Order: sequence, then C-alpha cells, then structure tokens
Amino acid sequence: MNQDNALINQTIKNNHLDFGHFKLVAVVALALLGITFLKNPSLFSFKGKNVLVVSQDRPRYYAYVPPAEDAMPMVAGASTQPSGPSVINEDGSLSKVGDEGLVLGADTQDILLTEKSLHIVPDTQQSVSDYISSSKSIEQDYFNNFSFEQALEAHDDSIGKQEHQKIDSIASSLSEMTVPVSFEKYHQYKMLRYHAAADMLKFLPSAQTNPQPEAEAFQSFLKYQQLEAGEIQKLETNFSF
Repeated sequence: MNQDNALINQTIKNNHLDFGHFKLVAVVALALLGITFLKNPSLFSFKGKNVLVVSQDRPRYYAYVPPAEDAMPMVAGASTQPSGPSVINEDGSLSKVGDEGLVLGADTQDILLTEKSLHIVPDTQQSVSDYISSSKSIEQDYFNNFSFEQALEAHDDSIGKQEHQKIDSIASSLSEMTVPVSFEKYHQYKMLRYHAAADMLKFLPSAQTNPQPEAEAFQSFLKYQQLEAGEIQKLETNFSF
C-alpha cells in the first residue's frame, strides 16, 4: 500500500507544470509588443480597415466620363442669311462661321416636295384633265426638242444660260400647278428632273477642271427620269395621257 502511494506521488511530481516559465515568456512577449507599438502605432488601429483582395482576372468598373466634344451643340443646318455663312444650332440660334472657306449647305437631292408645297386636290375627271392639259402646255415636250442636248454639247456659256432660264421658268410654273393626288409623286419626280437638268447646265462651264458636280447632276437627272417613267406606267393603268 505504501509502495502504491509512493508511486502515485512520484508520478504527480514528474507531471507537475512549472508556471515560472510561462511568466517569463509572457514578460518577453509584452516587451516585444510594447517596442512594436512605439515604432508603428498604426498597426494597432483596427477602425475603418477593410481587407480588399484584387484579382487581375476580375473586371474593374470605372465611372464613364463623356469627352468634351460630346458636350458641343449639334449643328442643325446651315444658313447664308442675313450676314454671311452661319450654322444653325440645335436651339435655333445662329453662329457666324469665322472661316468663310468652309462649305456649308444642305443636300436636298433625295427629298421630295411635301403636300404643303404643292396644291394637291382629289382625283376627279376634271382635275386630272386640267392637270394633263396644263402640264403639256407648260413643258412643250421640252426634253424631246433637242435644245437641252444642244446646249450641253455646245459648251457655250450664252446658250447654256439661255436654256437654264427656260428650265427655271418651266420648273417655276410646275410648282404653281394644282396636282391630283394620284399624280403627286409623278409631279415631284418631274420637277426634280428639271432641277437636275438646270444643275447640269450650271456646272457645265467648270466641268473640265471639276467634273464631279456635273457628273452628280447627270446621275440625278437619269435617276428622276427613270422614276418619272415608272410613275407614268402606274398611272396609265387608270388614266389616259
């Protein structure tokens, strides 16, 4: 029995923890923390710190900042009245162009006349008859009397100006006509064809040095001639010319 007690006491003694060692370790750790705090106190500030891990593979998003040129007002048109070339701004105001070498203008080549610019009436036997009769009287079959072709081939400014005046007079008279509703597109193409013919004569004197305007006018003339012929084919199914 005494031997057993002695064995137990010996085992407890061997397993006894000496807390003196822990006190020494704690003192050293506190000393190290104190030195670190004195060198860099920000390491011990835990307020408002967020850990952000950024991966190069993840997309990054930034606020879009429009370039300065996007803030410039849009140009809604061009004007040469009343005091030289100007641009018509989006708000309707005019801004004078400092460099008068800039070319300003509007392309109306493919824009048809609106009902407001033509006197459109319903189709009746009388309105159609009056329209056909008046149209023939104004045009006098102009494009089939060879005077236009002769003016183009003559390369004579005086002849070209004379034919240009004839065309302007015809186009002006056509614009004042009363047009039955079924003939509206036909009449528009007819007038645009005359305007293209006038441009051909206008650009003819400078065609040798600058052939592009003359060529474009000629293409427009052929285009509206074809469109006019197409409208005639449609109208002939219901009306007699």
